Amino acid sequence: MKNAHLRRCASSFVIATYEKIRLIPLDSRALHLSIFEQSGNGKIYIMDEIDKKILNILQKEFPLEERPFLIVGERCGISEDETISRVLKMKEEGIIRRIGAIFDGAKLGRVSTLCAARVPEEKIESFVEIVNASKNVTHNYRRDHEYNIWFTVSAATAKELEKFLKEVKEKTGVTDILDMRAVRTFKINASFDL
Repeated sequence: MKNAHLRRCASSFVIATYEKIRLIPLDSRALHLSIFEQSGNGKIYIMDEIDKKILNILQKEFPLEERPFLIVGERCGISEDETISRVLKMKEEGIIRRIGAIFDGAKLGRVSTLCAARVPEEKIESFVEIVNASKNVTHNYRRDHEYNIWFTVSAATAKELEKFLKEVKEKTGVTDILDMRAVRTFKINASFDL
């Protein structure tokens, strides 16, 4: 995948299938992607109904228990070992990128922003490296747009966030960075029924 190194994601129990979703008109004769998924290694990965059920549970109902994959397996009618084996296989194939939690930063007193930067082509690699060096950067995407690098960053305080952005500008020489803080949240979920 072109520029895959620019993509970092930290979404609540996100399954990487969202990179594979394409809208197909209902009257299309094309094979629907529910039949198969293109994995990260370019091979076709056949997903059966159990894989789909596992992905749905991981996205929406991840059990916060000592042995979560035992519970997922029970819900799917398979053993804990088979569940873990399937999850590892889907991770290896690039269907699952990451399983992890996301916390509501605002409720924890943190501040965050979506930034859009206008980065000259010759500075993209170094700019991305500097931005990604921060553990507070959760997403970083290259876009086909005048503002070609978009990233989200959070910090403990507004002052710390402003300091980070100032340092990025100083270290990279890229000064055209839009700081677009959310004023209202409409959606924070990225899960898909499979």
